Formats: sequence, C-alpha cells, structure tokens
Amino acid sequence: MELHVILDEWCEVAEETNAVVRRTLDGDRPNVVHPSRFNPIGRVAFPKGLVYQAGRAQHLLFVDAMRRDAGGILQNQAPWWQRWRGSRRRQGARRSLRNMMKLYCPELLDSFESAVDGRAQWILENRKNLPVTLSSPDTPTEVVEGLARELETTLAALRDARRQLGDLIRQAYPLGPLPDEA
Repeated sequence: MELHVILDEWCEVAEETNAVVRRTLDGDRPNVVHPSRFNPIGRVAFPKGLVYQAGRAQHLLFVDAMRRDAGGILQNQAPWWQRWRGSRRRQGARRSLRNMMKLYCPELLDSFESAVDGRAQWILENRKNLPVTLSSPDTPTEVVEGLARELETTLAALRDARRQLGDLIRQAYPLGPLPDEA
C-alpha cells in the first residue's frame, strides 16, 4: 500500500508539471527570473512539484526522497535485533518485498521500477533548462510540444503502474465492492 501512496505522489507532481507545460502551449508562459549565483534556479512561478523537479537542490529533495522511500519499502532490512548476525541479516534481506514481487508479480515490479526510473531520468536530463525553456518567448512551439509528449509518456507509465498496483491490492485485500460496483 505504501508503494501506491508513493506512486500517487509521483503522479500528483507529474500532473502539476504537465499542466504547466500545457498552459505554456496555450500561450500562458510562466514567469521566471533568470538564474543567478545566489539562486541557481531563479524565482519560478511554478507549482511546488515543478520547482522540485526544476532545480538541483529541489530535484534532490523530491526525486531522491521518493526513490529512497520506495527502495526502503522494497528492500526492507532485517529487524535491528537480527542484524548483528550476518546469517540473520541475509535471511531477513531475502524476505524483502522486492523479492516477493519478483516471484509473484514480476511485471508489476518491472512496471513500477521502469515508470519511476523513466520519470526520474527525464527530470535529471531536463531539470536545469525547463523553467527557462518554458518561460522564454523564443522557445519554438515544437520544443514545448516535444517536452509535453515526453512528460505525458512518463506520466502515463506512472499512472499505469499505480493502476496495476491498486488492482493487486484490491484483489489481495478486498474491503468490499468498489464504489462504482455498489
């Protein structure tokens, strides 16, 4: 369930970023003060998520935190009282959620990891130039359309992984009929 919440956060931030790019295509360019040595990302009038994705420090706060959270859930450690013995520590590590998912739902694990890695890779490649690219009136529409397509592709992968994970959770832990089935 925690992985689903992490994917929800990824999707929420990705949707904010995509909305800014779509508004740029509609002619509403965001206001950016060009970067300075005191403020490397500049003053960006973007939603919180885009700022997290746009600047180096903010990027590290979001992307690395999300990856660290997911990694901690997928690769849990043995309880602290077992970690002092190597055999117990290795035994506990083998009981991780990642290994369970490899066995029972490898396509879901692959979908989750590729969606998160794809979005993170896009952020790494575009974080520095995105605010200035979107705010500059000299940026060709084709460039912004290309960014929008790439963003929609990564967002669709995140949404698909979230849907698959949600379906698995509902099948494994039914709490009654779904709202649309009631």
